[in-house]
Amino acid sequence: MKIPKKQIPNSNSNVFSVILHWNLLTFAIYLQLELLIVIFKTISCQHFCLSCSRVENPKHQIPNFNLSSLITYWNLAKCGVMPPIHACVLQAFGIWCLEFGISQFMQKIAVFPGSFDPITRGHVALVKRALPLFDKIIVAIGVNSQKKYLFPLEQRKAWINATFADEPKVEVAHFEKLTAHFCEKVGAKYILRGLRNASDFDYEKTISQLNAAVSEGLETVFLISEPQYSHISSTIVREIIKGGGDVAQFVPEEVILT
Repeated sequence: MKIPKKQIPNSNSNVFSVILHWNLLTFAIYLQLELLIVIFKTISCQHFCLSCSRVENPKHQIPNFNLSSLITYWNLAKCGVMPPIHACVLQAFGIWCLEFGISQFMQKIAVFPGSFDPITRGHVALVKRALPLFDKIIVAIGVNSQKKYLFPLEQRKAWINATFADEPKVEVAHFEKLTAHFCEKVGAKYILRGLRNASDFDYEKTISQLNAAVSEGLETVFLISEPQYSHISSTIVREIIKGGGDVAQFVPEEVILT
């Protein structure tokens, strides 16, 4: 009489199943990360064309996404080959990537350009009043090699960073050449400017029209200066400094002159 052999679980099969599942998980994560990279690369682009998956600026071309691999991944998740928990986690991650990308595309970014040599209380008040209007404000220091400045660029940036250290929506940058081109580079659709008097309006109106002509869709937002700051300008502050006067009432506390 034949004695049946004891059934022993196929350990090799279990190991193979685990390896397969983890390989699928790694493959799926790779696809999600590839999608995330595509989203990140498009954040800084101003014009994104969904129909052709590219941007109008050739310097910021979007890499081709492997659509067939993505379809394969979803099919694996649907047919149950991939463990359900893996599929759910990765699908949730993909949705987060998409939502994050969309939120970045829809951000209202404003650029506040100037020499800020030095930054004044009027500048600070203007930025703080504009914060509720935008998702991000970039205080952008314009650099002109033909112009002489009283304070070096790094010093001016340090003062601005210190002044807005508690404002996460404020960033500091510097640029050369045209303000409109810098706005395109950072994805800003708005330029923020302050108006102290009628002379400011006449000058800023012309500049805003030129910026709109250089960069289509670029708008300038004007805020009227508060009365207590309407007499303050960087030019006047520089003259007082050169004359040895005290400018503490005109500049933020973070501006420390040695």
